[in-house]
Amino acid sequence: MSDELDVDSDFKKARAFLVIYSTLAMLLWYFSADLSSISILGNTVKLKENTNNAWAVASLINIYFLLRFIQKVPAGGFSPDDAMRLSTDGVLIWLTRNQYKSEIVKHAEFIFSGISAGSDDESKSKIIDVQARGIMPYWKDYDVNKKKSRIGVLRSSLPTYDRKTVVFAVGFSYMTEQGVGYAPQTTKEFSASSWVRLVSQVYGFFKAGLLTPWFTDYIIPVLYALASIIVSLVAWWQVNHVYLVC
Repeated sequence: MSDELDVDSDFKKARAFLVIYSTLAMLLWYFSADLSSISILGNTVKLKENTNNAWAVASLINIYFLLRFIQKVPAGGFSPDDAMRLSTDGVLIWLTRNQYKSEIVKHAEFIFSGISAGSDDESKSKIIDVQARGIMPYWKDYDVNKKKSRIGVLRSSLPTYDRKTVVFAVGFSYMTEQGVGYAPQTTKEFSASSWVRLVSQVYGFFKAGLLTPWFTDYIIPVLYALASIIVSLVAWWQVNHVYLVC
């Protein structure tokens, strides 16, 4: 338990240093700060030589904080978390249901034809409402394999999950001469198309990025630091190169 707390504490410290330093570098660049002098513990130190490379040094320090942050990220930190996975799966199930809606209805009609076959007047028998609840078969194995990965089983030894197969439990209510009835649920399997998988992954990524801390905890600090490094290098380039305006 103490080791886990230490890892979490080190990660938060590394993230804080990275974000603070990146923010400082961005502010210095935006306000065109003079880097010929710096303040250390309240004492102003004036730089006399190599001041044209101050931004390059700033970018190197930023790179150091970025590497330290990456090293302190907990195992699996950069992998999408459960909230993102479930968000993506939910969108995929919804899109697949709409894509194969007609086939789901045909499946219900096929089941209903067997139910209404013994009716005296089949013309009065009809389906009232069709419902299809989707699940993804890999869910039942995911939690077990996730626990294995936590106790040291290599990722390569874990199965590759089928993220495109959706199984729908199809049920419906119907009307016959005897009144309203409810058909027992049956299953129908579909394979999501490539465009459905792509849309669900993009939507799930942005939705989880807005609604879960995974994106702000692990991804944004890296993007922010990279932006700060690029800005510092561009500032160094501008200081050390003469632009000719024709």
